Amino acid sequence: MRATGRRRRHVVSAAAMAAVTAASLSLGGSMRQPDVVRVDAPAAAVPGFYDSIDTAGYAACADPKSWLGIVQPPTPISGYLAGFANAAKLDSALELGYPTPALGHSVGPTEGNQAGAARVGTTTYTCALDTMELDHDGVREFPPATATFLTFGFQPVTATAHLTQVGPDPLKGVLYLNATKDPSNGPYHIVATTSASMRIDHVLVNGVPLDVGDNCHSSAPLSSPGSPVHPDMLVLLGGSEPGGATPFFAHVALGGALAGYATVPPFTGCVGRGGEDLDPLMTATISGADNYVKMYLSPLCTNTGNCTPDRLPSFEPYWTVTGGGNFRGTMTSPALTIRVSVVNGGFLTVTCPQSALDGSIPDTTGPPRGDLGTVQLTAGGCRGSDGSTWTVAQQHAAGISGNLYASDVTTGKLTDLVLRLSGTNVPVAGGGTTQCAFTLQGGVGVNYANPNATASPVLTLVQGSANKNVLTVPPETNTCASVLTIAAAQRTVAATYNLDTRIKITSP
Repeated sequence: MRATGRRRRHVVSAAAMAAVTAASLSLGGSMRQPDVVRVDAPAAAVPGFYDSIDTAGYAACADPKSWLGIVQPPTPISGYLAGFANAAKLDSALELGYPTPALGHSVGPTEGNQAGAARVGTTTYTCALDTMELDHDGVREFPPATATFLTFGFQPVTATAHLTQVGPDPLKGVLYLNATKDPSNGPYHIVATTSASMRIDHVLVNGVPLDVGDNCHSSAPLSSPGSPVHPDMLVLLGGSEPGGATPFFAHVALGGALAGYATVPPFTGCVGRGGEDLDPLMTATISGADNYVKMYLSPLCTNTGNCTPDRLPSFEPYWTVTGGGNFRGTMTSPALTIRVSVVNGGFLTVTCPQSALDGSIPDTTGPPRGDLGTVQLTAGGCRGSDGSTWTVAQQHAAGISGNLYASDVTTGKLTDLVLRLSGTNVPVAGGGTTQCAFTLQGGVGVNYANPNATASPVLTLVQGSANKNVLTVPPETNTCASVLTIAAAQRTVAATYNLDTRIKITSP
């Protein structure tokens, strides 16, 4: 390490790491404040995050050779990926696929999308399997990602990371649904695995170059030791069951969010221009466990569409948010309404004249990396059209995602919405009343109208089939079985709110 031009070859110790700070100050002048990327989600590991994996269902659906009946060959697919990887030691994050998202596509006749069913004992699983390779300029890796971190709590260090797919295995996404337990549109889970190594170059310490050589890399692939399947690989999870640590994943063709925890192994091959061994420095700074990773997979280009003329995925719009931050929404007329089908025909409409929402949409520019922001609803004074009385409680913050932009309005979805409704004096078919509760979960259409010279932005919730998401009532959450219709029912949530913010969402 040539901090002063007189330093001899040595192994970096704790004292030498401290010398990096002193040397950079002497060469770089005053300390520079870096543009540190926000930590996107849990800074600490969620206990039992991987416990939701059904190992039997995963194993059965991961192997088409074990599927029932005639299995069709894979259909070619491609998609874009972008997201975040936290650096737990540094309380910051690395943006992946930004500003250019990563491209993944199937290669050859053995990769792509397949769908079928498998049986394990008396349990039947509905399966989907996606396999593909990363491709950046012909190399199996993400586009290089540059980030700035604060080492030692105050020292700005900028570095470029290269995440490279290694080994013979493709990127693999296994989606499974327990069709025996939930034969009609039940919850599904997706487990994505990859073997990827990390290489670091173009390191700057307070703006001063630190030569780490051209082969400074993790000594092994990133891993997820807490996973019961492939703990030696990076394992990311998603699914359709809201409320847990696993993010909402819309559909195998429509894409969605995936998350997990990565352990970064020690570094090797980090050699300074004078032959200094910088492995301990890079290991102490970067390596370690419980680095939260969240990736967003775009809708896939398949044989059914969503492709450009040259068979690439149709690129989802870039989103630009200015004036971002927290907001408060005040409900306007009409009131918040929740409608569900009832067993004797027709609908129960729950009207809540007192409702507000709190949310946050941070500044951003670039391709989709999941939800644009979050929303938390409150409701009061809720009464049913049948004379019943209800309390409505949102179980956790829902996400806001964008689909289309036109005439200063963003059309999108409120994702991962979970409402718990508890009612009293609820009429029962055949006479009498009951006290019961149910959970309404899923997605609702959203329109976000930007502020103008005379008005604040307006957020409207409007459920419709064109929004692709639906609201469901999980049977195990429902004590209103004598009141509500569960299968093939209509459920809607609608309201309009004026927001006390100047947040502007555009898509060039």
